Amino acid sequence: MFKTIRGGKLLNIFKSRKKADTILHNGHIYSDYEISDINEALAIKDEKIIAIGVFESMEELIGDETLIIDLKGKHVFPGFIQTDKNYVNEVFFKEYVHLDEEMNVTEIMDAIDGMSYFYDDRDIIFAHGYGDDTFKESSSNEITNMLDSISKEKPVLLVAENNMECLYNTYAKNIILETAEEEMVEIITLPYILNLLIPYDFDQVLENVMEINEESKDKGFTTLFNAKSPYFFDEGFENALLDLYNEENLKFKYQGSFYANRAYKLKYIKYILGKLRTNCSELLNYIEHEVLFIDLNKQMSEEWIDEIINYCGEINIKIQIKCYDKEDLNKLEKVLSKRRINDNRSVVIYNDHNNSELLDVIKTSKDDFTNTEEMIKYQTEEAAERIGKEDEIGVIKEGYIADIAIFSYNPLEMTPQEFIKEDAVITIINGKIVHDEQKDRDDEWYDIFSKAPL
Repeated sequence: MFKTIRGGKLLNIFKSRKKADTILHNGHIYSDYEISDINEALAIKDEKIIAIGVFESMEELIGDETLIIDLKGKHVFPGFIQTDKNYVNEVFFKEYVHLDEEMNVTEIMDAIDGMSYFYDDRDIIFAHGYGDDTFKESSSNEITNMLDSISKEKPVLLVAENNMECLYNTYAKNIILETAEEEMVEIITLPYILNLLIPYDFDQVLENVMEINEESKDKGFTTLFNAKSPYFFDEGFENALLDLYNEENLKFKYQGSFYANRAYKLKYIKYILGKLRTNCSELLNYIEHEVLFIDLNKQMSEEWIDEIINYCGEINIKIQIKCYDKEDLNKLEKVLSKRRINDNRSVVIYNDHNNSELLDVIKTSKDDFTNTEEMIKYQTEEAAERIGKEDEIGVIKEGYIADIAIFSYNPLEMTPQEFIKEDAVITIINGKIVHDEQKDRDDEWYDIFSKAPL
């Protein structure tokens, strides 16, 4: 299927264009979902699409090392962008005891105690999600004694739903204080405690991420967006991605976000966003944090919302705001109506039950597509806009990143239900092939025959 063309026409060095790394041809390349706009070939150089059209017009782009791929009539679409699933929470689901802000102290202790058997072979018992005021009637000693009753032989760590506060037993306290003294740490923060105790099984997390890695490339998803996860789970997820990247086995791009479910001070938001961005600064082509996801609630004043929108606009961060009722929408209408229209383009508003006469409101996730074209557009062009990447991905266009999904059959001739079951035969990320069904199948047969006894 693949071949390298050697030689080619000698051109004036000052007039010639850059030679392509890869050229796809003899296919149906949909650059705008309309039959009249189908192209036959496209060229890729340095991760980006540099030409779209007919193969004969790309002769000057063919160099000694150009990879030519004959698509043999296959159908080419922009790589899909998944924005409706919470992959991080899915990966970490079995790594902690799930608490709820409405639980009282007794219910929390019963929940942890009831799951303690699950942690017999773990180095730590970890729970997340208690409310801001849950333990306000309990003294520090009472809390410590309660957690000591869960275990005196391993750390017990509880992190609040606000992701800023935590509680721990005596065993954990001793580890934290002794290590902080050795490392001469003066201020002990939650990130420090989490990095020290590592409250999850990383090998299991890595295994879970590897499953997502395989699933995404099979379905043609090139970017996975995640929202509404605690930042420390996000960091653990990224560490697993880094392992896959170092093994040259990462097969999707990850767009993370900072989840704000409280009216955090701007200083704190700056710190966390800066931390998340710095963590992945060396892998910008694969891991990014360019979205702030806000669960709007009564704590968040109009002044706070306005301040956050201003700051995110300054540093080019996209904002996604989930509204839960008409009151939330009214609050947003007041804030955004006072601003210039251009200032509000970075804001995406979700509400599953209410509409607004002044604002564009979309559902948190959509599964009621009338046809496959609508479904594909939702997962490509519109998805790119939702995560602030509309100038980079989501369409097949010159200058855009070469994230591509290729199918044997025409998805536009299928129903959405049929297309969901269809696998991509080739998936390309940043101009590199990360999935080739035929090659994978050939490799499997080679492994079988090479290991068979003679």
